Amino acid sequence: MRTEDDWTETALLVADGGGDLEEVAYSDWEPVRFAAAGRADLPDEQVRMLASDPSPSVRAAVAARPDLDPDLLDQLAVDEEPCVLRALAARPDLPGDARVRLSRSLDAGVLRALGETRAADLLESMPAPPLRTARRRLFGR
Repeated sequence: MRTEDDWTETALLVADGGGDLEEVAYSDWEPVRFAAAGRADLPDEQVRMLASDPSPSVRAAVAARPDLDPDLLDQLAVDEEPCVLRALAARPDLPGDARVRLSRSLDAGVLRALGETRAADLLESMPAPPLRTARRRLFGR
């Protein structure tokens, strides 16, 4: 018997192409929303809503959609979560301005997805991840 706390059954149903997408896009359960975000038949209204979801995984699933609206692509290109930026960077149809913005990332995975292997290698060679704030902002220079 299914209960409110049984997210697995609903998430798997959605992932397999079932479920009421207009309803499951509003689920309290992140895996259910993630499964819905990847569905090609998700209505545009729910795609737009999930592009602002609190879960980086859900936003990354939206970023990977082949039918992503250019306005949503621009919105997601300024996301701070590396997994969202990696999903965008892997898009073959990434516009030039978004590519330039993502090329400034301090995440090696984003740079590698863009084909910026030397920069990605440099970041990966650092003993600790780089700070997200530029030195001049930290020290007032």
